[in-house]
Amino acid sequence: MKKRNCLAAAAACLLALFGCAKPVDGPGMVNDRPWQDYLAQICSVVIESGVTSIGKYAFYNCSDLNSVTIPDSVQKIGPYAFNSCISLGSIQIPDSVTR
Repeated sequence: MKKRNCLAAAAACLLALFGCAKPVDGPGMVNDRPWQDYLAQICSVVIESGVTSIGKYAFYNCSDLNSVTIPDSVQKIGPYAFNSCISLGSIQIPDSVTR
């Protein structure tokens, strides 16, 4: 899938995000995320090195999401990015994230 200068690959329940020129974002309209149609299938997210921002509502309401990998290149995580991810017990936020 390719949308908004961002590449994403989905296999089984894994969503991998890489090569993003713009932040990973749910642009205010939560239902406008490039991976919106796959929310019920996503259980793991791997954000590749080079991505610098995870935008607001990016993974909001991914209820089966239980694993997230965030690289040191990420500097910002937007509001509600992981809100309502009820299966996500914990998440490692790298020291590079300043806001």
